[in-house]
Amino acid sequence: MNWLMGRPGIFRRLPPWVGAPLARRTVRPAGAAWLHSRPEGVRVTTGPTVGLARPIGPELRLGLHDGTEHIVDHVVLGTGYRLDLARYEFLDRALLSQIRLMRNCPRLFSAFESSVRGLYFVGAPAAASAGPGMRFVSHTEFVAKAVSGGVLKRT
Repeated sequence: MNWLMGRPGIFRRLPPWVGAPLARRTVRPAGAAWLHSRPEGVRVTTGPTVGLARPIGPELRLGLHDGTEHIVDHVVLGTGYRLDLARYEFLDRALLSQIRLMRNCPRLFSAFESSVRGLYFVGAPAAASAGPGMRFVSHTEFVAKAVSGGVLKRT
């Protein structure tokens, strides 16, 4: 699965009804299979965001944006965000308006080049076009070769 999701040429050719579920499965919150039997009584909550975190003695009160409240002993990890290129403050608004988007991310060509000639995106913003493997360090060799090859073709 990791190999498949790290091959943008294959991922781009998958119909959305195949690619989207595979992408979700690849980057879902999960631990290795051998860990599943270890954490007894641990609950993983995904989706809602935390709106309030307040200590109550040795515990923590979490108020989630879905309206629920939880009193917990520990918060191990709270992470995640939705990619949205429009929220990248370092991008000039005029430049941003020229970038064709796909699910709030840049629509990229084979060398990770956006619709703005000479503007490349790697990492998480590339995942919508090239597959979820783009979010991981394990795929950087492939990405580096693709981008450098694209840049060299322009020179």
